[in-house]
Amino acid sequence: MIPRSSISLSILALSSLAAPAAAQSVSYGLEPESAYVEGCYPPCLCPLVFADSLSGTFVLSFEGATPDNYDHYAVTELDWTLTFGGQVTSITGTGHYQVGGQVAVMQRLELDLSFDGAAPAHFDSGLVPGGAGFPRIEIAVSENGMVCFDRVFELVAEPRLVGSSYCASAPNSTGLAATIAATGSAVVAEDDFALIAQHAVPGQFGIFFFGAQSAQTPFGEGTLCVGGTLLRFLPPLQPGSNGALSRAIDFDAPPAAGRLVPGSGWNFQFWYRDPAGGPAGFNLTDGLHVDFL
Repeated sequence: MIPRSSISLSILALSSLAAPAAAQSVSYGLEPESAYVEGCYPPCLCPLVFADSLSGTFVLSFEGATPDNYDHYAVTELDWTLTFGGQVTSITGTGHYQVGGQVAVMQRLELDLSFDGAAPAHFDSGLVPGGAGFPRIEIAVSENGMVCFDRVFELVAEPRLVGSSYCASAPNSTGLAATIAATGSAVVAEDDFALIAQHAVPGQFGIFFFGAQSAQTPFGEGTLCVGGTLLRFLPPLQPGSNGALSRAIDFDAPPAAGRLVPGSGWNFQFWYRDPAGGPAGFNLTDGLHVDFL
């Protein structure tokens, strides 16, 4: 194992780099409670009819933050299946999602959706309260603002997670314990794997790293959960205002190339700066183990 002092010095040196965040894209899936409703809202009178089922996926990609404390995301690769009145409809589209705010957490989702290849229709939630549970998204988007006849998607979506968590994390200066997860697929040939950190300290740089062994060693204000030779994904990343961030992993590029291969198992963790969290000035998430296929 690398000496703890060597790990600390090397990670701290890298964290001081003011490097831009890498492209952050996360695969999402609609939860079973997602619904589609069609019919009349006040002041009009006609029945509301609910769809038989709504399922599918989309990708959320971080675009940047604005001075009003909102994080902005592009919605792409939207691929849903709607079963309504026994008829199956394919829905594709793109859009935009924002979450944040100066005081209360607010969110807005806009989608341009094509039903079976027809011209896109615009759906918008408006800027509404919610988003505190992000990366989980719970929001309703409508075509007509829920006035008179309307088509409404009541969406509940979460990142598609892979792997298993282990090794507890400790609370940071925000009062929350940061966690790590992975989305997409552990099948290397699908090339759809991304790491996510949640509840890190907003604005403080951090690094995803991985190793072949597990550990449970006190380190900084938290616990080092990965053992053996530690391999880092660079450059360092900076969480948004909600303390969340992600990194898409390229299986063909270092340090993943030749290591994250079918049949191998690896442990992942996220290290991040936390100057107000204690004398060490840094903390870590819990650990994540992934077996690749």
